[in-house]
Amino acid sequence: MRKYLILGLLALALLAIPAAVAAESKTTVITGSVTTSISLTVDDTALSLGTMDVGMNPASPGYVTTTVHVTTSGPIKGWTLTAADKGGLKTGWLLDGSTYLTNALGFAWGAEPWNDLTTTWTIASDSTYPFDPSDTPVFFRQEVVTGDPAGSYTMTVEFNGALT
Repeated sequence: MRKYLILGLLALALLAIPAAVAAESKTTVITGSVTTSISLTVDDTALSLGTMDVGMNPASPGYVTTTVHVTTSGPIKGWTLTAADKGGLKTGWLLDGSTYLTNALGFAWGAEPWNDLTTTWTIASDSTYPFDPSDTPVFFRQEVVTGDPAGSYTMTVEFNGALT
């Protein structure tokens, strides 16, 4: 009897083995990507302050404006736009050779408030200016004073956009 019990258990065990071998599993890999981007467009890649003279007003030479357009894509939180003097020996001043004007170049996002471009200025997508920051008007002005030397002065302003 014991012999039949052992043979019966062995037969049951053998029946269980093919069921375990017959089991099968499959997997699926899920992939996806999220992309974000920012691009800038500047309406004017060259601006002229004209022939500047002592004294100035918004209608006179010495004032110029352009617009920087910010375009983004993807699920972004926000962005920043910076403006800075790209070079020169004295940051923020127009240069003719090694000669600088007395005053630094004036700079403003959207006309007010005016600041000197002696440092990097930043505007963010959530700024509370009275204009859409994605179409940012940028103003430049140069005050000329008695005694400023004659010359052809230049500066390169660099705009940079970054996602936040």
